[in-house]
Amino acid sequence: MVVVSDSWVKNVATFPTPAMNEMEMIITNNETKMTAKAVLICRQNSHPFQDRTLTLDEPIKVGRSVARARAKPNNAIFDCKVLSRNHAMLWYENGKFFLQDTKSSNGTFVNNNKLTPETEHHEVSSGDIVQFGVDVVENNRKVTHGCIIATLKLYLPDGKEAKASPSISENNRHGMVPLDELYRLNQIIQEASDREECLQKKLAKLQDMLQTAKVATSSCWAAYVGEERLLSRIATLETQLSQATRNWSEDRCKQELSKIQDENVAYQLAAIEALEKLHNEKLDAVAYVTELGIKENAVQQEANLAKIQVDALQKELDELLQKLIEEQKKTDEMRSEYEIKIQDLQSQLDEKHLELNALEAKMDTAHVKMNNCNIIGELNNSFICTEDDVEAKKQMLENEEQEQLLNANQEEQNHITLTVGPVKDEISDEYSSNSENEDNTTVNSENSEHLLTSDFLDVSSETSNGDKEKLKKDVRFDLPEDEENKNSEMPEVEKKENEDLEEEKENVLVDHIDSKTLKYHFQSTQNELKKRIEALDQLCKANQSRVDDLENQLSEEKVATPK
Repeated sequence: MVVVSDSWVKNVATFPTPAMNEMEMIITNNETKMTAKAVLICRQNSHPFQDRTLTLDEPIKVGRSVARARAKPNNAIFDCKVLSRNHAMLWYENGKFFLQDTKSSNGTFVNNNKLTPETEHHEVSSGDIVQFGVDVVENNRKVTHGCIIATLKLYLPDGKEAKASPSISENNRHGMVPLDELYRLNQIIQEASDREECLQKKLAKLQDMLQTAKVATSSCWAAYVGEERLLSRIATLETQLSQATRNWSEDRCKQELSKIQDENVAYQLAAIEALEKLHNEKLDAVAYVTELGIKENAVQQEANLAKIQVDALQKELDELLQKLIEEQKKTDEMRSEYEIKIQDLQSQLDEKHLELNALEAKMDTAHVKMNNCNIIGELNNSFICTEDDVEAKKQMLENEEQEQLLNANQEEQNHITLTVGPVKDEISDEYSSNSENEDNTTVNSENSEHLLTSDFLDVSSETSNGDKEKLKKDVRFDLPEDEENKNSEMPEVEKKENEDLEEEKENVLVDHIDSKTLKYHFQSTQNELKKRIEALDQLCKANQSRVDDLENQLSEEKVATPK
């Protein structure tokens, strides 16, 4: 039998050999029912494969996968390149399991011991480590092809596992391959690499020869085909010529030639006319293209001018925007300053209002005290029944009427004048001396109360002793108004009497509270600020309208400008 594995070609004796007896080939009926089994379990350092369960009712071939024999879970065919097609044989006989190397290329190992081709069979036990082939490294690709390494589990026909080999523990203990086997393995690998290199060279040469043969055959075939076509064409032309010489006479040939010449002339004339027409169309197209070029240049110039104008307008617009921003900043600053001033003036006005309210309260207290003085004067005048007392009462009534008129117009007036007539010369001097030391905007209520009480005591003491004298007491509240309103309300007689009374009185205490001028100043300042703010708002609106107009013009020019 011939075994071919890659670059190996060997004659291998088939198993079982013809020398074996027929009894060795026959399996008993009991064994057909219960057959021995072998399980190959993949190890970690092996080429990967699926665990195989082998039924040993007949010898099992171990080999490489080919077209006719594919790898299956129930056979010993592997997809491994280092195996031979017929690598080894495994079988069961007489209660023992045997493994034989069928002269494989890379050898068979049991517990790291190589099986020699001279030994026809080798007994194996359950738990042995079998190795089919060795790792091979390709020189060109530098790829390592792994071998098949498996743990062999053997089961007897009754289902029990076979006994393990006693040498397994020793081999596992040492775990080393003998040196002679390594040397032989190295030689085998070297020979295999040399043979592979020679085969690669031969294969390259054969491929080159095949390529040259393909090129030569293709060129020869093309020449042959061309030659055959030319020969067939020549034959057809010869047949046509022979037929023409038989059927056509000389006169008819001349007629056909003249006809062909006429057709040729007509064709040439038509071609000339067509060429002239095409030439004219070409000239028209060139003129049209030049005209379009001129128009394009003009449009380009207009576009450049429009672009320049747009840039100028854009710059102007930017300047106006910058000015507008500056004006807005100025207006904001002025507005903030004016708001601060308004707040200050408002605070001052509030303070003045508070002072005015305080002064009005003091005036109310002084008015109450003056009324008390009037009541005291009436009580004193009740004890003095003289003509002078009657005149004093008349004057007091007139003063009360004036006070009522002045109180009616007190809310509309901003200037308040308090005048107290002298009750007694000594009292008036003392009161005037005390009033000169006070502020013009306040009234010394304590001194006035003290003076009024002392006056009342003096008058009562004089009446009790019988030395009654004439006493005059004038109390008047003068709230100045506009001269026209005052003159319209007061009669002329009262004016004269008041003028006489003012001339006669020497010691007069006057408090002026000038809040009208302050209020007028605040109102004028506020009006001026409002006018300035309105002017700034109008200026901002005008600038904004101008910016809007410029933007509209710019957009219109962009729309009108061609792209």
